[in-house]
Amino acid sequence: MWSSSNQRIKALMSARQREKDRLTRPIYVRRAELVLRFRSEDDFLVEVPARALLNDFTPAGFYAYAATRLNPNVEITLQLDHPKHFNLTAKIVWCQYQASSAHVVSSTQNYPYRIALAMLWKDSLEEEEFKKFCFELSDLYISKKGLFIEEAFPKPNANPSAAVQPTATLSAVPDPMDVPPTTESDEGAAPSEEQLTADLAADRILAGDSAPSSSEMPNAETPAEASASDLSEPEKEAA
Repeated sequence: MWSSSNQRIKALMSARQREKDRLTRPIYVRRAELVLRFRSEDDFLVEVPARALLNDFTPAGFYAYAATRLNPNVEITLQLDHPKHFNLTAKIVWCQYQASSAHVVSSTQNYPYRIALAMLWKDSLEEEEFKKFCFELSDLYISKKGLFIEEAFPKPNANPSAAVQPTATLSAVPDPMDVPPTTESDEGAAPSEEQLTADLAADRILAGDSAPSSSEMPNAETPAEASASDLSEPEKEAA
């Protein structure tokens, strides 16, 4: 009973810690400076400073934050200088007042109007270039994995040249644990130490050498021991 309650408390504390870590995880957001240009009703060129988040950039459009209100359905020209220079044509879909004091968007100047922009492509080369730019940003800002610093900037591999060997190559190398133990047999078996000693003694006898010593033939009996073993019991007692 007590163990189950302790496990429940530990599980609850672990869940709270995971939620706390998730909420305190740093998010990496990058802003960009924009200049919106359009013609007024009096045919004057109007320039409006704006900002955008690189997390919102897509080939179809993105959101911008402007200092003044802009009318919908107006075709504008936007200029982006950093991180890459573009002069694009877009259309204002809607403009909404959104009082925000976030430091990312409003550092020194307030940008209270959020504008939805739809891209208007008149040049296919420019469209392809901007799509490539958005694709490069997707790994760092737009995708879910790229929002976090530790995932957007992974550490390089310590040994990039090391590669996994193919399975066939690894399987060709025998495993020492799979080698069966050696067993003695009549064919091809390794001779024992006693057999080597006996063979050496036989070779010496055939070559005319002296009889092998007792140290070379540990199991052989000496002449005195052999004669004593041939005597009967009465003869042993008389001796």
